[in-house]
Amino acid sequence: MEKDEMLRLVAAAKKQDKSAFAELYEGYYKALFKAAYYILGNRHDAEDTVMDTVIDAYSSIDKLRSDEAFDGWLFKILYNKARRKRGTLIYTATAELNEETEACGGDYDSISENADLMNALFTLTKEERTIIVLSIVGGYSSLEIAKITGLNANTVRSKQMRGLAKLREILEGGKAK
Repeated sequence: MEKDEMLRLVAAAKKQDKSAFAELYEGYYKALFKAAYYILGNRHDAEDTVMDTVIDAYSSIDKLRSDEAFDGWLFKILYNKARRKRGTLIYTATAELNEETEACGGDYDSISENADLMNALFTLTKEERTIIVLSIVGGYSSLEIAKITGLNANTVRSKQMRGLAKLREILEGGKAK
């Protein structure tokens, strides 16, 4: 979604325009789902987390101080929801490729086409996995990730580098469990 369009829709949504918020939802759903999926490890929890995120965002969009901060604000809500859900569940990375792809209507092939990647992600610490997902899927900088997670930007960069090195080693060596 282009920035000008996003700003227009956010301004309208803040004035209780339901169709504007629906357009925002459509524009951000894939990125939210991908981030939640990679953080949580399964489709059902990811869908629940995205729904909870959207409900919270809709009910509190009038409290958003800066329209330009919308996507960071939205992903911060998602991150907090996923962190809470992750804290209450035991996760196992699965390779249900056909079910995942079919459930997503084929639009998210990149999410589930590589079971090794999913398994490798779950060898990382929760923080490393979250940072890498927000960076790669969300496209956020280390400073933006620091704001979303509440970590120091230097900590984010070091955890990102360490996590990416682990992923590279696992995927190149075929060590994903």
